[in-house]
Amino acid sequence: MMVSLGLLVVGVPLAAAQSGGANKTSGKTFEYTVQPGDTCARIAERFFGNKRRWDLIHANNPDMGPAPHRLAPGSVLILPVVGDGPDARLTDVRRIVQARAPKDPGWERARAGKELYRGWRVNTLERASADVTFQDGSTVQMRQNTLIVIYGGVYSPSRRRTTEASLERGTLRSRLGELRLDVKTPTAEAGLQGGSSVVSVDDQGTSYLSHHKGGEARFKLAKGEAVRVKSGFGSKAREGDRRPTKPRPLPPAPKWRSDGSHSFTGVRPIGGSIQASWLPVKVAVSYRLEVASSRDGKEVVVATSVPSTVTDFEIHRLPDGEYFARVSTIDGEGFESAQSEPWAMTVGSLELQSPGEEAGREELARSEVSDEPPPTPTVLLGTRVVSPDGFRCGTDQRGKAASFVLAEAGSYQLSCVGSDGAVSPKVEVMVVAPSMKLIEPTVVTPIVREAEPRRVTVALQSELPVPEDARFRVPAGVTLREVSKNGDTRTLELSAAQESPDEFALELVTGPENAETVLASVELQVAEPEKLDFAPNEALALTLSPDLIGLANDRREGSGAFSTIAYVGDPGPNDGYWRLSLGAEIAPVRRLRLGLAIPIDLHTSGAAPTQSGDQDILAWTGYQILARDDFSVDAELSVWFPTGDRSGSIGRTRFVPTFATSYVFNQRWLFRTRQGAILATSSGGPFFWTSAYGLDIKVVRLFAISGELDVFLGRSSGQVVTGVGGGPGLSLLLGPARIYFAARFSATDDFESSIGKYTLTTGLRVAFR
Repeated sequence: MMVSLGLLVVGVPLAAAQSGGANKTSGKTFEYTVQPGDTCARIAERFFGNKRRWDLIHANNPDMGPAPHRLAPGSVLILPVVGDGPDARLTDVRRIVQARAPKDPGWERARAGKELYRGWRVNTLERASADVTFQDGSTVQMRQNTLIVIYGGVYSPSRRRTTEASLERGTLRSRLGELRLDVKTPTAEAGLQGGSSVVSVDDQGTSYLSHHKGGEARFKLAKGEAVRVKSGFGSKAREGDRRPTKPRPLPPAPKWRSDGSHSFTGVRPIGGSIQASWLPVKVAVSYRLEVASSRDGKEVVVATSVPSTVTDFEIHRLPDGEYFARVSTIDGEGFESAQSEPWAMTVGSLELQSPGEEAGREELARSEVSDEPPPTPTVLLGTRVVSPDGFRCGTDQRGKAASFVLAEAGSYQLSCVGSDGAVSPKVEVMVVAPSMKLIEPTVVTPIVREAEPRRVTVALQSELPVPEDARFRVPAGVTLREVSKNGDTRTLELSAAQESPDEFALELVTGPENAETVLASVELQVAEPEKLDFAPNEALALTLSPDLIGLANDRREGSGAFSTIAYVGDPGPNDGYWRLSLGAEIAPVRRLRLGLAIPIDLHTSGAAPTQSGDQDILAWTGYQILARDDFSVDAELSVWFPTGDRSGSIGRTRFVPTFATSYVFNQRWLFRTRQGAILATSSGGPFFWTSAYGLDIKVVRLFAISGELDVFLGRSSGQVVTGVGGGPGLSLLLGPARIYFAARFSATDDFESSIGKYTLTTGLRVAFR
């Protein structure tokens, strides 16, 4: 049964503090049996407080030979007693441990490395523990709510030293090797000759000795007979008894279930979780669990007692490293078995590297180790998972890798495989993605291709902070400019070129350009410019009069050619001429136009204008300044070049700058105007301000009727002239071709003499984008 354990929670302990004062010896020596893993430096640090004082070992053991020394376990060294050193030190402290000098009435908080002298008291509070290492290297582990008194060592004539301590309440576990320790309790005295044992005093004052291994232990009442307790046996002593109870076998140590895992994966900085279970012991009333970060059982990170119904444990928020769990049985008499064999476990934590974040390994604080399961880590879309050293990790949907990116929102089960092939239990990670919503305009409206940029405002919503490097991305053919940023809203300008897709996603991305992750997106549409489905009438403008401009289609695009045939004059008296106009226009870039045209008078009879422009060349450059769906602005510079002295030629060059606008209403009504000037290079002029006004009305799709008014006002040959004329027209749109018909009537004499009484014209323009 798995339950939540009330754990004694600690962090990885500090190394024992070194003392630089252990330089003087008292002249006394004692024997020390070398333990597995011992070195001269480790022995010097343990007994003299400074690992560099191996010279004291060499001086008292001249038969060791030259350095470096390989110490054989079981061999005996003669060690000096340091005269001015402490009797003991705190070498491991978890949670709140207090210490008090003999004559000091107040307790002080004790840290690892605290020097303890004869008569000092050490007290562990609730869920606390401490290791006390005596001058001879013997160590006792104080469990929670334990109080001991430190005494100095006592030497026998054979130079064997016995360390003494007094246990007033609580529980001690000894680790002595071949050393000796006498533990006095309020009712008894335990003489421990090496090995390991547990000595405890309960609330009624009864003393318990559970001797696990290492020769024999001697247990007696304060005033009474002693009993010898062999390894694997235990005895207890009550106040008033003549002698302790007859030693009885200790309960068996639990055995670990073999199907448990040895490798575990965590998540930084939360840490990892470990778990294991053991087989129940029939006589158990409770179990004692200890988890240490050291193979020898020291550096305990978790210690607790659980009832016999619990045979599983889970510990969470552990930093990376190796851990060793041991469990012991406590029977109904209060005796504690030896600890089980260690169950070794390894924790390696995944690093969840947020988008735009530099890699970094944040370590877990010691106080965070807990028996409470941590919350499921929640990360942002695009988070990179970096496997722990020695592991390769992946999800249920992908294989194992050293690192990979969580590119979709949802819940992931991450599992890792160690270099030894061991698979660790899965770790759940929740991936969330920001959302992006279009708030201006409130509904998706198309971005018009090759039109003015459209402003859109989007709102970002995210459970987690959006990375600093987050940016918007659009496909090729779409241009984006961020206009403003206000909290979680962004205002953007978007425009689409001719090669842009019909639909695209405005994406919020993060990460390097060659490995971007899409955090959020909103779909947008691109539409063709709303072209008029009828042709604005240009027949009068394309007739090409050097004294007038007429209305041209300021919304035209692409390259093409045109041709018109017109009769200009008065057909009654047969005063007039027939005119053929030919022209071509190219658009090297969008909105820019370059054109060239020539009017040719085919037949003239009676009176006709003296400067009709016959066979002169008209060249122009135009640019569409504004091209909105409803409103257009166009500028143009035209130049008339005379080509000879023939009758009808203008004789001198003329410049014609113009400015045209049009407005569409309800896709049926087109209002147009064109304003300009006619500026001759001769002193006699003409110098005109000229304008045209018109309305085109769609009758049915492709077919429209129009009306146009043409005006000029200025000076010619020293005379002020005023010209006004106008008339109706028809237009037909047939794919790339526009067909025009128009008639114009003069309203002033100056208009009639300069242009002609009537103008009847038909024309064709063909244009290709």
